[in-house]
Amino acid sequence: MDAEAGGRDRTVYRLTQAGREELAQWRRTPVSYLPMRDPFRFRMAYMDLLPDDVLEATIDAHVDRYAALAETLAAQAEALRRGESEPFERRHEGLPERELDKLRRIRAAVFDEIAELARYEVASGERLRRLAAE
Repeated sequence: MDAEAGGRDRTVYRLTQAGREELAQWRRTPVSYLPMRDPFRFRMAYMDLLPDDVLEATIDAHVDRYAALAETLAAQAEALRRGESEPFERRHEGLPERELDKLRRIRAAVFDEIAELARYEVASGERLRRLAAE
């Protein structure tokens, strides 16, 4: 365990040669997708059976969860772009600056994409809220 100055104890792991080979093999395999399971939309499909207070609380929780997630992800993406993500910078120290900059932009873009999905969830919840109010 390494204790950083003023930080928390953490365990630092390193890949073995076998681990590097396994990772290289994994990167070459096609992406496998899990079956789609969406408990929020399943519940919304039966919104007519839900008491109004339960329906409203369910939508509120969904919107709040994804709004917070979108905000967190956007902040993480911005920190990556500015080179201010300490875990990322520490993990990749020693990379040439050009390579590091490209990797920062790639990671930030992925965080932006996930934040966009979270914003979609917020908008979806609000659309369903309007539909329930009709």
